[in-house]
Amino acid sequence: MSRSRTLKNIVFGLILGGLFLGAMIIGGDAQARSIADMNRQQQEMRDERDYLRARLLEAQSEQQHALSEMLILELELFEVSSEFAVAYDSLRYFEELLAQTEAELELAEAQRADRLEILGARIRFLHQNNRLSYIELLLTSQSLTEFANNREHFRRILEHDQEIIEALEILEQEIAQKRDEIDAQRFAIQMHTEELAMTLAELEAVMAVRAIRIEELEANEVYYQQLMAMKDADIAAVTRDINIAQAEADRVLAQQAIAALNANITRNANSDMHWPVARAPFISSGYGWRQRPIGSGTEFHTGIDLPAPFNTPILAADDGVVTFAGWRNGYGNTIVIYHGGGISTLYAHIRTGGILVSVGQTVTRGQHIAGVGSTGLSTGNHLHFEVLRNGNHINPMPFLQ
Repeated sequence: MSRSRTLKNIVFGLILGGLFLGAMIIGGDAQARSIADMNRQQQEMRDERDYLRARLLEAQSEQQHALSEMLILELELFEVSSEFAVAYDSLRYFEELLAQTEAELELAEAQRADRLEILGARIRFLHQNNRLSYIELLLTSQSLTEFANNREHFRRILEHDQEIIEALEILEQEIAQKRDEIDAQRFAIQMHTEELAMTLAELEAVMAVRAIRIEELEANEVYYQQLMAMKDADIAAVTRDINIAQAEADRVLAQQAIAALNANITRNANSDMHWPVARAPFISSGYGWRQRPIGSGTEFHTGIDLPAPFNTPILAADDGVVTFAGWRNGYGNTIVIYHGGGISTLYAHIRTGGILVSVGQTVTRGQHIAGVGSTGLSTGNHLHFEVLRNGNHINPMPFLQ
């Protein structure tokens, strides 16, 4: 069994266990399990996801290495292919040259044979008709001088034939030597071409194996990505259950704290509150009707605006329990604190990441709970502060005087 298949089997076993656990978590009642148990199960799933991510990164790294090797092989294949093409063309050239030389040698051998045949015929004729030839030369000659001249002429013809034959033999030897040299070169190139052909075959075989491995690694990458997506979905489901359970726990805790406040605190409209912004001595917009700061027309301003530099500490106006901490349309990042007796305070336009408390948390008068910002519908850094009685906004000024 291959290493990748063994690894897949191990991972598949882990995933099956994770999916079974995920099914139990998703199918069960989030309220029936403790938040600690769900957090532990969530961490186990994250560990499994981290394991899958490590395997994915390993497969991707190995895939990149294999692709780099494939690129090197392709370059080597290109070089060998180019060299093979040159060698093959050279081999064809020398084969054609050798064939041409063979034809020249055959022609020279034929010419020498013809000349030898002519010379042989003459010699045989002279041998067979030696006496008659001299009589014919004597009878046809007008004088002894002419006879000698005719005889010398005949001798020179024979000598010329002999010279031609010797020249043809030399030419034949030269052509044969040239043929042998060309044949040796052709043989050397043929051997080199065959070696290159073997190298090409080996390279192509190695590249075929690498291509198969790359396909396997690509399949592994897709496989681990799919498993990670499934695991992320399981983690998201558990996270939703944890958030639901935590929200319910926070709600119960807040109700308990509010009940305790209501049992021990009786507040009236003239109770003093702590000034909600450090180093913000004046009010830029009071409670009541005003010109819209954004857009046209008028609007009823449900609180007061206290301008202050970015991230100036926002302070709890009084002891209480946080009943809301998050985003509200228009208000941006917002905190609501219940102080008992139906009285709550609201702090809006908190900077991004500036909320320092959570729902259900008990706070004390003057506690640093957030930082000034300009989130939501805001024209600059300031705190929008409201006082609410039983959920309805009222003028906050009597509580601050």
